Amino acid sequence: MDYYEILGIPKTATQDDISKAYRKKAMQYHPDVSKEADAAEKFKKIAEAHDVLGDPQKRAQYDRYGSVGQIPQIDPFDVYANFFGGVRNQKRGRDRVVEAELEFDESVQGCKKDISVTYKDFCQKCKGTGVEQWQNCSVCKGRGRQTIQQRPFMLEMSCQACGGQGRSPSKECQECNGAGFKDAKTEVVSVKIPAGISTGVRIRLAGLGDFDETHSVRGDLYVVIKVKDHEFFVREGNDLWCKIPMPFTKLVFGDTVKVPTLSDVVEVKIPANTSPGTKLRLRGRGLPDISFPGRMGDIIVVVELDMPEAKGEYKKKLRELSILEDECMSSKRQAFNNRLERIR
Repeated sequence: MDYYEILGIPKTATQDDISKAYRKKAMQYHPDVSKEADAAEKFKKIAEAHDVLGDPQKRAQYDRYGSVGQIPQIDPFDVYANFFGGVRNQKRGRDRVVEAELEFDESVQGCKKDISVTYKDFCQKCKGTGVEQWQNCSVCKGRGRQTIQQRPFMLEMSCQACGGQGRSPSKECQECNGAGFKDAKTEVVSVKIPAGISTGVRIRLAGLGDFDETHSVRGDLYVVIKVKDHEFFVREGNDLWCKIPMPFTKLVFGDTVKVPTLSDVVEVKIPANTSPGTKLRLRGRGLPDISFPGRMGDIIVVVELDMPEAKGEYKKKLRELSILEDECMSSKRQAFNNRLERIR
């Protein structure tokens, strides 16, 4: 089941896009509004899709693994009531997701980052419901209560279709386009960035999201980290990879080269007869592990053959060397040539 397809949104949709898409779909397929035979089943799937994509943590797990483990049973009318009002509404503000871009050195050392966030306030016209016009619930006829015959008893409970409101939406609010909220004010939030953080990590700041209708219970703020690339190193987990260009003669005879790290310069010994592509590991010189304080990654140095342009005296010497190489070929080259001769 593709939750993005169910809501009719791309995978790059923002949380606001998800909320708006849910409202539109829910109003379209609500059993009180839609005349389609399978409206109730579609309404249930729409509610399930919103339950996952509307939660930043569940959405991240779904995007990565295609599921969120054991998804609890969802009462679609509970979700519906949370959006359009009703006795089940928890009166909690909406979560926000913002991005913070870091320099590479900031991600290594950790820092404090001030982020400008525009918060959203509930729409005054629709009081945060996103609905401009309502109609009586067709199930409870506007009473908000249902009577269920379960002999020998008669049970009365809140209407499951309208969440006890006695009404259902028929037209979305034109002031906020059905979102239920609008931009309100901009604030600066200071975020503590742990050392070793990487692109894609989300930092949750509880209670710093949008306001609810009462201005008392705010949602959470999720800060998504984006780290700029380093000019020399390539990050892989907590390890850093780099390439060191070496001329042919240095690979043959061996050498000692200086390699830059994040904090200083170290000398690395290149053994004689080193092949291009050889990897040399500098342990503990990589990035700190945010999950295990004190644990460090490594720097992996990849030896790369540096081929200068063949010209002049250098070209002449290479030709002489080529003749010597044929005379002093390795056992591997000799075995290869022998194989060619047998095939011929």
